[in-house]
Amino acid sequence: MASIPAATTRRPEYIPGRIGDPYYVRVLDTTLRDGEQARGAAMTIDQKVAVARNLALLGVDVIDGGFPSASKNDLKALKIISEEIGNPSADGSAIGRHVPVISALARAKKTDIDTAWEAVREARRPRTTVFLSTSEIHMQHKLRKSRDEVVALASEMVAYARSIGFADICFAAEDATRSDKDFLCRVLGRLLRPGRRCSYSLIPWDAHSPRRFIAYFLHPRSHPRCREHHHLRPLPQ
Repeated sequence: MASIPAATTRRPEYIPGRIGDPYYVRVLDTTLRDGEQARGAAMTIDQKVAVARNLALLGVDVIDGGFPSASKNDLKALKIISEEIGNPSADGSAIGRHVPVISALARAKKTDIDTAWEAVREARRPRTTVFLSTSEIHMQHKLRKSRDEVVALASEMVAYARSIGFADICFAAEDATRSDKDFLCRVLGRLLRPGRRCSYSLIPWDAHSPRRFIAYFLHPRSHPRCREHHHLRPLPQ
């Protein structure tokens, strides 16, 4: 069995879509967004800020802070988190030594992306996750768009996010595990052309065995549309 070197004491520099140390596990915590969907887990603004502060103290790399287009409270909480926790503190405290990435969720709509930018723009490392359905049933009945229209929309909205200031963008394929894998790779291949660094995540809506779920994450890395993009990194969500 190959030996694994001891963990380094130095956190690798944060580069969107890339991890310099192959043995480093980058942690994205979604307690403030997905976690809040659990029954009885709704939080006030002050509670969200307190949780974010503790996540920073734990050393979490990326804090998924919420869906600012969903409510004014989410927007306000994300603004406070971006300003107070997404920047070095003046007193050089633990939070000041580690500055997490602050991320905001957005649908593939310009208004959502604008709101996400408003929410996290004051952070040192602002990020957005833009999500769009890629399964046949969602495209037909939820989006009422053709495959070509979905590919074009995904590309347009990621480009729009970049144009207003986001340098760190994650595209999330909603209902990914019910999507045609080759079509999913067509979407990702359009987003991951040279010079368009973008990470991706897959949002499942159904149940799968771990083996099949992992296969969906790994498939794009071997697909002709995507494999030439060596910076492709799947980020489970």
